Amino acid sequence: MEEDEPSYLRYEIAWVDNGNSPEATNFIKDSYPIEHALTLPKNMGLAYGMNLLVNNLCTAPYILLLEEDWLYLDKLVAAQTDERKRAITTSIGLLEDLQKNNVTAFDGRNIIGVFLRHETYDSILTFPHADVWEKRENVDLSKMLSPSISSDSCSNKICRNKSSSDDEKETSEDDDHDIVDIDYQVFCADTAVKSGSTVWGSYTNGAGLYRRSDLIKVGRQFGEPGDAFHDRYVEANYAYRVGLGNCHAALRLTKNQTCTAIYDSQCTGAFHHIGGGRGTRPRTAKGTKCMDVAWNFYGTPLYEKYHKFAVQSTGISLQQCSRQELQGLRDEQFRETDGKNYREQVRLESEKAFMREAEERQNLRDQARVILTMLAKDEGDDIRQMVPAMLDFSDDEIAERAHHMTNLANSPHPLLGLWDNHGRVRKIEEE
Repeated sequence: MEEDEPSYLRYEIAWVDNGNSPEATNFIKDSYPIEHALTLPKNMGLAYGMNLLVNNLCTAPYILLLEEDWLYLDKLVAAQTDERKRAITTSIGLLEDLQKNNVTAFDGRNIIGVFLRHETYDSILTFPHADVWEKRENVDLSKMLSPSISSDSCSNKICRNKSSSDDEKETSEDDDHDIVDIDYQVFCADTAVKSGSTVWGSYTNGAGLYRRSDLIKVGRQFGEPGDAFHDRYVEANYAYRVGLGNCHAALRLTKNQTCTAIYDSQCTGAFHHIGGGRGTRPRTAKGTKCMDVAWNFYGTPLYEKYHKFAVQSTGISLQQCSRQELQGLRDEQFRETDGKNYREQVRLESEKAFMREAEERQNLRDQARVILTMLAKDEGDDIRQMVPAMLDFSDDEIAERAHHMTNLANSPHPLLGLWDNHGRVRKIEEE
């Protein structure tokens, strides 16, 4: 953010460490200027951490939610367009502009936030829940971010102080980008529940920026210690509740007007999943306790009606939880017993994938070294003959590609083919 976003964007870092190891916790403490932190000796669950961030730790009017497995799309993996480099500022500017001009979704729902990840909502939502691309013209970002976000409204305690060099940068580099056109598309969860995926569309815990006061109005996420609620449905339930009154937008992070697919990271993504996480709960219902899709609607008027519909249409109640099982869900140890075997399975799968990835990273380094050595010997033509894709490359372009390969190999970005879009291990065929 400090390298890419306009200098008038002020921010704070809030962090919940949900039962990390002491070594990892200390490393994070020493690595970042964190204003608000809570380090927990044990994992208290997703809902506890998210609720603390939104309601207790953060003080800024907007919140960029990033789970632990999201990484910024830098120049190694995405074209650094002006739109991508100011994605966070533009997101706030869009929400402020829409609110100022009373622009809502097709059915009057509020636009609560902006997704900064590539998604697949255009495959599960249809018009008007997946709206057409729109444009807000001549949005003055610096004006929209003041006074709610800029330094005038922040205390020095939580905002980085401006220096004279910052002021010079602000006038010399940012002025050309203050007034912009914003291409955006609105997505709304289809709360009529016409398909199994319709709880999604208005919210995500990962890589999304939201107006914090609107999240507070929705209420807390269920699933804290003491809640009789199933861990598996924490995010889905909250997404449905957000969707009852809110929608969200996606940004086009390029000037290329043909880029319309929100599943394309080059079009709408500012962050992406990294591999090696996602081991806290089973992917399928097999082996888990007390499964019931109705948890998605808990805390809403649809919860009881959903059960009645199931009985009337199938004769079978969807409620699979006995009184004893519901009581058991109140025990925070449920997280440990329900997912223990699955977490071990994911650890072993990830270990294999990391080993395969380490080999591929070394291959990239070796190839880059060979290319640079051949260039040093004035053997660029031989490289072009061996690599047809580089046939029209100059020596400088070939060298640039080699350096890119080395940087990618040394970066935390996942290599293609080993992880899916959720950071989970793809099936690796045994050789």
